[in-house]
Amino acid sequence: MVNYTQYEDSVYEIIGAAMAVHRTLGSGLLEAVYAESLHLVLLDNGIGNTFLLKRELS
Repeated sequence: MVNYTQYEDSVYEIIGAAMAVHRTLGSGLLEAVYAESLHLVLLDNGIGNTFLLKRELS
């Protein structure tokens, strides 16, 4: 059985960052705008991510 509690803090920070991006930008923008903004917020919070770097933003 996998112990998911080890990820709890990271998940909390990532979801919080996503909510902050949406709260700041609002709704109605292209997904690429949210993705790039989330990438930058995660980097600012010291959470490296490679998923968004692999995506082509259009």
